[in-house]
Amino acid sequence: MIVSSTSKAFEIAYGMIGEYELDEESSKNAGYNIWRATADSREYLSDLGNRLEVNTKDGKSLNIWIDNKPKKIKELETKVSEQELEIIKLKAKLYDLLCC
Repeated sequence: MIVSSTSKAFEIAYGMIGEYELDEESSKNAGYNIWRATADSREYLSDLGNRLEVNTKDGKSLNIWIDNKPKKIKELETKVSEQELEIIKLKAKLYDLLCC
């Protein structure tokens, strides 16, 4: 799953495990923030910067990827990808013309 902001990722995590709070000891040991569900400490999420890893009490894990690039950069990346595909098509046509 990919979202456009950190706040949206935390909203989705809240929907999965409910209310949570920072586990300072686990965070210190891990080197990144770990948030535990207040209802069941077996459920927690790890804030890994570019994603949240949500772990549930039944042993499942889900990554919520955070793609917070500005819209303009995303548009430019899409345009470059489209142009690269067009170049590949043109090279294939040129190859067909030269070989036949």
